[in-house]
Amino acid sequence: MRYSLIVCFDSMVHMHPEIIKEDVSQLSGRLLEDGVLWLDHSGRGAREGGHRTDMTAERMAEFGMSEGLDLWEQRFRNDHDCVSVFRRKL
Repeated sequence: MRYSLIVCFDSMVHMHPEIIKEDVSQLSGRLLEDGVLWLDHSGRGAREGGHRTDMTAERMAEFGMSEGLDLWEQRFRNDHDCVSVFRRKL
């Protein structure tokens, strides 16, 4: 199946970048043309309080673009966590 929207909230903040990269690869293949991938993740690297992993907003942008996705928007939802929104290219 293919989807117009895939959302992951408050899980990836705890995942290591290697796992996130694989997830982005798999999820991007499930999007319809013009589909949206909305991902909440750690955006400023590792942090002990809250157990955030070594993920950054820049890395997430690279992961999505390497899968042929357009980075639509990135926005921090607090001092550490970021939401990245990608769109499948037409």
